[in-house]
Amino acid sequence: MNQESLKNFSPSIKEVFPSSLLFSSDLFQQFDFMEGKKQQVDDPQKILMIPMIAHGHVTPFFELAKKLSKANFHIYLCSTSAVLSFLKQSQEKYFSDASNTNIELIELHLPSMPDLPSHYQSTKGLPSLYPPLFTAYKMAGESFSNIVDNLNPDLIIEDFFQAWAPDIALSKNIPIVSFSVVSAASYSFMYHIYLSDGATDDYPFPEICLSNNEIEIGLISKPTGSSITVFLEKILVYSARKKSCDIVLINNWKETEVKYMTYLSSIINKKTLSVGPLIGQTDESTQDDQDSDIIEWLDKKDRFSTVYAVFGSENVWSKENIQEIAHGIELSNVNFLWVLRFPGSEVEQVLPEGFLNRVKERGMVVSRWVPHAKIMGHTSIGGFLNHCGWNSTVECIHFGVPLIAMPFNVDQFITANYAIELGMALKVQRDEKGGLKREEIAKAIRNVIMEKKMGEELREKSKELSEKIRIKEEKEIDQEVVEELRNLCLMNKKEKSI
Repeated sequence: MNQESLKNFSPSIKEVFPSSLLFSSDLFQQFDFMEGKKQQVDDPQKILMIPMIAHGHVTPFFELAKKLSKANFHIYLCSTSAVLSFLKQSQEKYFSDASNTNIELIELHLPSMPDLPSHYQSTKGLPSLYPPLFTAYKMAGESFSNIVDNLNPDLIIEDFFQAWAPDIALSKNIPIVSFSVVSAASYSFMYHIYLSDGATDDYPFPEICLSNNEIEIGLISKPTGSSITVFLEKILVYSARKKSCDIVLINNWKETEVKYMTYLSSIINKKTLSVGPLIGQTDESTQDDQDSDIIEWLDKKDRFSTVYAVFGSENVWSKENIQEIAHGIELSNVNFLWVLRFPGSEVEQVLPEGFLNRVKERGMVVSRWVPHAKIMGHTSIGGFLNHCGWNSTVECIHFGVPLIAMPFNVDQFITANYAIELGMALKVQRDEKGGLKREEIAKAIRNVIMEKKMGEELREKSKELSEKIRIKEEKEIDQEVVEELRNLCLMNKKEKSI
């Protein structure tokens, strides 16, 4: 039997061959070393994950954590108490299963700030870049550094926004990898305008390219006249990515984004690896029966007759925009379910006077939790009026529902164009200053729900994409990703042992 054959034996060589056989001690030592190396690979490597303190970021991070835990990694997911509370509530079934021990939640303590109680340490329901929260988050490096010292991870996977994470990792000789929770299309366009200070002339994919007007509208917090490069650096800390390892993980559907991944790799000088599509899975069976009224209401509506409107937990439209959306929905004369939250006010106070009474026969407005997956999968839903957050867009593809695109910030404008390129979306047109117009909102809703030819074409394409993406979702994480991350972990362990 040759040496290669011996390597393929799973039991110990000493157990298979009696000592009476003439094997030298050197040969036994060689097999002992091989078994020791295999044991080192089989032991779970420890990965510390640090997403941005937003539900739209922690959800794909957690889904990635679940996939990596199945590939024999031990995951520490680190965030604030407010974000972790949301995660434990939305993933109650997962955490109640005693067999799920490969993911641990680690609390990140932010510095005390005026007007920032601990239950506000999340971007949910807050205006974008809420100053006290982000000031505190920028000061969280010391807390994170202590966590790293206590856990001694083999690898760190980080989000954008936290410039301190790469510096801490480098100071402790721990490899760090960036994970993008937006598409390769959005990442590549955003990084392109970062490098060129807003110029889009030479961006190679005009089908998703934004106009200068759309860029200005989408950069909500950018001071007038300031440099786009400086603004994006301040918000996304792109320079910190240069300190990370030579791979970037992306939550995307690779088959539809190969060209964007290739271009992104060329401008960031890193290998891009797809880890998606990652769909947030919540345990809706644990919710109260108070939401059965929504499903019962939908059951009474005709097939594809209803638009479902949701704009995410972190996007806060102004009162004026909410009223314009309401007038547009009313003008469409279409059945609708609208999940509406407005921080600090009851929804009745921000809607047009008499709106709820006028639409009560064909519409529902709710401000509480809703069974999102059940609604998206309901036969009465014919369109999804949405801000085009990346998670929501991937969900839209998953459920095969046409997207009525009404983006809020710059990466969402890119995602809207990407969804149109896929053939499953229609965008709400804006006026020359980028403002929402009720007539355009109504027109887009009617075209998707009531205009037979266009609606059928969008639904057919959405169904086709849904069938394909679900096959991809069911697969385990790509082996190339596992090998790349495991090699980084093992190299780190090797360096520490020297």
